[in-house]
Amino acid sequence: MSVTGIQTMETGQEDRNVTAGTGTWRLADGIHEIRFEEKGQSTVMQFSLEDGTCRIRKRGEVHADMLFHPEEQTRCMYHTGFGAFDLRIETRKISVRATGRRVDALLLYRLHFEGGGWQDNRVMIRAEKEG
Repeated sequence: MSVTGIQTMETGQEDRNVTAGTGTWRLADGIHEIRFEEKGQSTVMQFSLEDGTCRIRKRGEVHADMLFHPEEQTRCMYHTGFGAFDLRIETRKISVRATGRRVDALLLYRLHFEGGGWQDNRVMIRAEKEG
């Protein structure tokens, strides 16, 4: 499994983060659930994708419960070892493409950290069944 995140700063500079790890993917009642453990970190991420919405839960070194609804603004507290941050999230697009053995998801959104500016973000998720 892999998660690629690209964050574009106000200056136009891109910060790219590619994370590979192990996890599970299942489809139940129309909801794609992907549970992913980041290599080298004690953080578990869970993605729930359903009907154009997405929820990302992080537990471990980072703790957050982020909800993404297209064309809506949501909020969450993002807890890190450096403190907690109030985030505003503006979701632009969520797409999910699944085949029998693989699911690919794309999430386009903007983040606003308390006291900072807006940052454009893209997250690409790929989960493949083994065997």
